[in-house]
Amino acid sequence: MPIRKKSKDEINSSEGSEEVLVDYDEENEEVHSTSVRKLIKKDSADQEVLNYLEKIGSTDVLDKGLTVDQYKRLKDTIKINSLGIGANIIRTCQDTCESWSRCPLAIINKAPLGHMCPVELELYEKLVIDYRDAAAHKIQGIKSMEDIEKDPVILSLISQIVEIEIMSFRANAMIATIGLTMMVPVFATEGGTEYAIQESVASRVKRELNNRRDKILRQLLATPEMVQRIKTLQKPQGISEQKRQILDRAKQVFEAEVVVENKDEADTAYDASK
Repeated sequence: MPIRKKSKDEINSSEGSEEVLVDYDEENEEVHSTSVRKLIKKDSADQEVLNYLEKIGSTDVLDKGLTVDQYKRLKDTIKINSLGIGANIIRTCQDTCESWSRCPLAIINKAPLGHMCPVELELYEKLVIDYRDAAAHKIQGIKSMEDIEKDPVILSLISQIVEIEIMSFRANAMIATIGLTMMVPVFATEGGTEYAIQESVASRVKRELNNRRDKILRQLLATPEMVQRIKTLQKPQGISEQKRQILDRAKQVFEAEVVVENKDEADTAYDASK
């Protein structure tokens, strides 16, 4: 018994913000049941969604309306894109997730399957804020968050670090499940298969991620300092700096003359003693 959208001749109530689905028995030409599905159109969409669709020239998708599920997926995508390119690392909720057994939503059967993972989203946002705050306090030359927002190099490095942190989060979940080692078959004998203990894939991935993160952190700390040094070298010398260099030069000349005079006096005394 197929389910299809109603026609205007069957039930004349499709106009507006609802979509009626009809359970229609074609053989007996009978309508057995109907269901109403709410649609979200321009008049009920959030301003954030409207602004985004206007930017990409796709406001027409709201003309016929979006289902609640479609609208939620659209908002998820807008949210990810607003956090930057790196936010695309946030995974889609699946029951194959490494953290499934530890997910606070999965353990109560409320995981948003097929949608953006709210756990990784919250973690990503927190990490971005924490690293930007740390950069503003620890990096010489950075005085405020505005300085970071205007520096694409620092933003890129922070984004890379946060991506690594998210992948480390997943690797930790795998290590918690399978451990640091794994049994690998080496060769088969008449008595059975011989196994060897090796480092698990998750453990190797975790080590590589740590090395990569440390390297980026060094780059993040070094980049602004090098820029500051270059600016200092390129900065035109002021009057006080010029005076200091003149005095230093005069001191060097004076010390050299004293050495020469002392040498002449010593030579004269030596000649008189002969």
